[in-house]
Amino acid sequence: MINLSYSKLFLAKNDFKKSKDFADKISFRDYLHYIGAKKILARIAYEEDDLDKIISINDAARKFFVSHEEIPKVYRISAIGYFEKIIQLSKLKEKFSLNEKIDFEINDFRKNLEGNKDDISFKEWFLEKVNKIK
Repeated sequence: MINLSYSKLFLAKNDFKKSKDFADKISFRDYLHYIGAKKILARIAYEEDDLDKIISINDAARKFFVSHEEIPKVYRISAIGYFEKIIQLSKLKEKFSLNEKIDFEINDFRKNLEGNKDDISFKEWFLEKVNKIK
């Protein structure tokens, strides 16, 4: 719990190296802490433009869920939705950097976030990042 707290603290300060160091120390014994760390690492990978790392983190989280059936379905759906959103956001960012027209995709992404009544982790962060792309 302490490592997760420090990781969140350094992430808030945009000190990605220290945040990663603490997130990497988090054990997978408590699924809340483990998935929390994976979410942080995915955000850092996004900031570092590392789509491969985001996909790797997503795969690791999915495998973790398969091997831990005791995790509530609602938590699984929320976490998987988060990872899918960050992959989608990363692909939008990549397309934008290649000068592709993505106005429709950006607006669709934003509308989906704003209109979604489900609790999406880091919803404000996603909105901030998609607005920066445009």
